Amino acid sequence: MPKTQCPECGNSIDFEKEDAGLTADCPFCEAEIELPEEYDPRPLISICSNIMLDGEVSPDELYDLAKYLNNDSKACNNWPGNQLVGPLQEIWADGVIDNEEIALMAKLLEDIQSEWSRKLVPPKLESAKKGFSMMSNFVGGLISKGKEIYDDHANDDEARINGPDIQLTIPSHTSMAEYQVDLKTITCNCPDWKSKRNSFPAGHLTRFCKHVFTGYFHVEIEQAPPAIIAFLNNAHPPHPEKEWILKPVSDGGELVLISNAPQSWSDVYALGKKGWGRFGYNIDEGRWSYGHSPMQSDKLILIINKYFHKFHE
Repeated sequence: MPKTQCPECGNSIDFEKEDAGLTADCPFCEAEIELPEEYDPRPLISICSNIMLDGEVSPDELYDLAKYLNNDSKACNNWPGNQLVGPLQEIWADGVIDNEEIALMAKLLEDIQSEWSRKLVPPKLESAKKGFSMMSNFVGGLISKGKEIYDDHANDDEARINGPDIQLTIPSHTSMAEYQVDLKTITCNCPDWKSKRNSFPAGHLTRFCKHVFTGYFHVEIEQAPPAIIAFLNNAHPPHPEKEWILKPVSDGGELVLISNAPQSWSDVYALGKKGWGRFGYNIDEGRWSYGHSPMQSDKLILIINKYFHKFHE
């Protein structure tokens, strides 16, 4: 049941969906109020998702986002637009946007995508399990859709998800459709998964589409490497040519999750100053996105170049 707030007394008011757009008397103070029409955030969610596709947010993309919000008052007054308006106004206030401001907006866009996964109607658990332990399985060599790409590193470990035996019905992020997701095999019947992700081997992280991520938000993970948890919480589908390794930065250290860079950007899930999260490293330009680097960044760059620079060339 939708809710609104009385502008006179501030109380929260429940009302029926069919009454949206009508006027009614507040049951607490009897003031006449307009019941808001239900807002569909999916077009704005899609825009936010597309901004994140290429690995780094640009000022032009933020300008286009601000322009969209300026032309849609409903989007400004409802989630997630009401979370974006203030920060966008602040970064454009002085007419200059710097890396720190872009990084904050990128984090906000990532948070919105994760929150949307949580806001979706809870999926139907056809085989419910909670509190499962999920540790990576390892396969010798770096595998690209079933083919080894580096013989000289054939004994190194590639990241694999060993998920729970759970099947879910997941609502679409951008339409009224529903999709069937299997968390064990990382399978979905959405167009993105069928056309871009289904050829990767079982457990491969690039098999994750939006709906698989949403499925993982609705189960309880008891144990997993911090880098894998950061990957799941980010909820951003990998580029469909990503390959992954899960390696310690140093002997006895925590495992970090690193991808190749099919569009120049390597995704690195590692420990930073504010905890575990995603960092972007541009192999062509030799820089971290927005100037934000994880802990032990020099060692991580060595790992990236060792495993993925030849593949990028």
